[in-house]
Amino acid sequence: MMQESRPAHSLLKKLFDNSANFVTTGGSANAYTATFVPAHVLASDFVGYLRIHATNTGASTLNANGTGAKNLMKIQGAYIVALAPRDLLVGGIYQVIRDQTGDRYLAISASFDGFSADVTVMKNDFHHPVSLNSIDSFGYFCNVNGTLDLSRSATAAGGIWIFQSVGSTSGSLWVTKSAFQNAAPYIPASGRRMSCRVAPVTGASGGNKYWGLSDTADPASGALDSGGAAKGCFFRRATTGNVFAVTKNGAATETTTDLGSAFEGEWDDYEVAPTPTEVNYYKGGVLVATHTTNIPTVGLRSIVSVYQPDPIAVTVYLMLDRIKERIPGRE
Repeated sequence: MMQESRPAHSLLKKLFDNSANFVTTGGSANAYTATFVPAHVLASDFVGYLRIHATNTGASTLNANGTGAKNLMKIQGAYIVALAPRDLLVGGIYQVIRDQTGDRYLAISASFDGFSADVTVMKNDFHHPVSLNSIDSFGYFCNVNGTLDLSRSATAAGGIWIFQSVGSTSGSLWVTKSAFQNAAPYIPASGRRMSCRVAPVTGASGGNKYWGLSDTADPASGALDSGGAAKGCFFRRATTGNVFAVTKNGAATETTTDLGSAFEGEWDDYEVAPTPTEVNYYKGGVLVATHTTNIPTVGLRSIVSVYQPDPIAVTVYLMLDRIKERIPGRE
């Protein structure tokens, strides 16, 4: 494999998020065809969207507008590599770029590490917005867990809902970004940050929502709540409606700042910036809390989670626009 991060990342600049303008592929799995209107120019860095008619089983090609089959590949870290089986799922919508320099196409929204087949996800929802460093973009190195759905929201300005519709049992759903999970140096000592754009929204009975850094993603055990065993630096919105900045180092060992309930239902950027001696919490680029106690010393990962503890028929949801990790020297 050849390191090709510079041309790959320059192509990412050409992404746009009008994913409704897709065309459905033809041909067969691994040998796709598509007809774009207007027809794209083969010699340009064309950007388009494909709705996949058949799940791929390995390396694939795309013949667009009869211009000939070209390799359809993906960006993986600093490399451009062939598609792996099930990178393109039937019914999924994927953003593709014509890479003239490499005489190929790049499926920008392809490949989720640990993608769970029992969760319905429109993968194109995850490209928005795309970082120039692909490894920091939400669409790469992410895990989706739980038993219910992520779903595109027409009212969420291009974002998605993370929602849990609960019947006779309690339930949870979470999304993690795990590229740097449990990697030394520990996140609090490395200067790595997590940021996301979310809108915490009250469901029928509220529910619990969490976003930030933690050593666990599943909130169903109560680990992310006060008295829970989780460690991390995150925002917590409990059923009271208030949002808290939380620095947590295990059971009954946490520092919190009550940020109030004014954030409910509004889109904003949140960021957690831990160091070995303090953790800073930002909302909309403004410092809203600084904690110097209960800083965890274990590997952490980025999480966005929802949990409905009550076994009643309600829906809990958190609208997510992006999740990103920032690494010193690569921001």
